[in-house]
Amino acid sequence: MDKTDKIIAQILGLNEAELKDDISMDNFGAWDSLRNMDLIVELENAYSFEFSFDEISEMTSVGKIRDVVSKKVNL
Repeated sequence: MDKTDKIIAQILGLNEAELKDDISMDNFGAWDSLRNMDLIVELENAYSFEFSFDEISEMTSVGKIRDVVSKKVNL
């Protein structure tokens, strides 16, 4: 998940070491809807796949993003 963490950290303006599964749009002020879309687009570009609407709706925290990406990568 190094690539995923690198993208998340870059978009949210954090160091990878600061990423915790419970960081979410609800508790991290810099994570707004625009950054969320940037995050989705960057992940799709990095992995060359698209997320479904349901997957995007589920991706509300660092931990959930890691889970969704992991499932898609391991298909």
